[in-house]
Amino acid sequence: MKNRVFAGIAVVLAFFAVVGCEMPEEKDTDVKVTGVTLDDTTLTMTVGEEKTLTVTIKPSNATNKSVDWSSSNNDVASVSKGKVTAKTAGTATITVKTKDGGKTTNCLVTVNAAGNKDFSGTITISPTTATVGETLTANYSGSEAVSYQWNKDSSVLTGKTS
Repeated sequence: MKNRVFAGIAVVLAFFAVVGCEMPEEKDTDVKVTGVTLDDTTLTMTVGEEKTLTVTIKPSNATNKSVDWSSSNNDVASVSKGKVTAKTAGTATITVKTKDGGKTTNCLVTVNAAGNKDFSGTITISPTTATVGETLTANYSGSEAVSYQWNKDSSVLTGKTS
């Protein structure tokens, strides 16, 4: 009887030793990307302008949120880390592609040529009075490059950005 008790205890201990030594299954904690969106799907810009697109990866807890940016026409609009730069009039498609899963979305960019626009600033003319043949100097202080136009029928000096 004593041998049977020891044998029973040995079987139980062997069972727990085997079960206790098994490695638990590793769970896959890698959360895959299921989609990608941009805050704008169309942009209208003027040559020289910059705008930043914001990308959203789904799900928000995806493990690898890395993306690649590209432009269908770098001469019209280039992109770097979501910052779009308008270079010349035309259209370009900005594409963002996830490194995980290759999910893509686009933004159509239309770039318009730069035109004249009103400016703000201060123009100082010196001397304040002049006779025929005397030179007047106009100085502008503001944030834009300006070309000046004198209207001989008026005492107004107007300017537009160039």
